[in-house]
Amino acid sequence: MNTILCKGCGLEIEVEKELQGQVEARVIATERRRHEQELRELKAEAETLATKERAAAEARAQKQLDGERELLKLAATAELELARKKLELAADSARKQSLVEQTALVLTLPEKKNQTQNCANNWLP
Repeated sequence: MNTILCKGCGLEIEVEKELQGQVEARVIATERRRHEQELRELKAEAETLATKERAAAEARAQKQLDGERELLKLAATAELELARKKLELAADSARKQSLVEQTALVLTLPEKKNQTQNCANNWLP
């Protein structure tokens, strides 16, 4: 066993026991610092990963919303086009009906003229 003599008090001290305690304290302190650093790094890594995951989820949600918005635009455009075509068909149908009625009136004009002349002739002496 190694011993040293204390110059202050003259006490003989076993070096191994004293050094063992100091070494253990230093090792424990060093390991504690290393573990604390490792824990900080892991927390930072977890936060970075969570941030990336959150950003990716937001991007997926935005992409889905954009797709749904585009589908809604397409549906609205198709609906408007259908309504426009229905209105055009209704207007065309009304024009055709009007033309038919006008043609029928024009065809009855000579007959009405004759009726009017006959009525006038009957009233005139």
